[in-house]
Amino acid sequence: MRKYFLATAVALLTATSVNAEVTDYANIEVKATIDRAKTYDCYPLNFGTIVLNDGATGVVEFDADEITESMENVASWQNYDAAFCVDGTDENGDDNYVDFTDWNIPSTTTIYRNGSWEEDSMSVTITRGIFYISGKLEIPAHAGAGDYTGSFLITKVSE
Repeated sequence: MRKYFLATAVALLTATSVNAEVTDYANIEVKATIDRAKTYDCYPLNFGTIVLNDGATGVVEFDADEITESMENVASWQNYDAAFCVDGTDENGDDNYVDFTDWNIPSTTTIYRNGSWEEDSMSVTITRGIFYISGKLEIPAHAGAGDYTGSFLITKVSE
């Protein structure tokens, strides 16, 4: 009987199949680097009011650090100012101007009429000074009258 039982057990084991599934898996690492950024109070790069003859091209350029200006085909140009940023005040209450020496500043930006991407645009060449940002604005003949605005990001990475 023992033989019969052993033969039956072996027959059952060989007749039974095992259904094993393979499971794929992966471990995903999660990382983050946190930096803190200080923000500054900044005043705009303002090319002011420029008057051109209808259909003319024009160029206005100024460098606040060198206190120079130039214009081509411009009948009138007034109320322009360089951009600058302030980092609080000193003990006398005077503004501490940000030194732009080590800052990443783009060389150009674009401004748009009425702030819309669908309107006329003009290119601005940016000039870095020590404490000021100024530039050169080239006005194409097709540029319509109106207010042109845009912006650009400046950064400084501190270790």
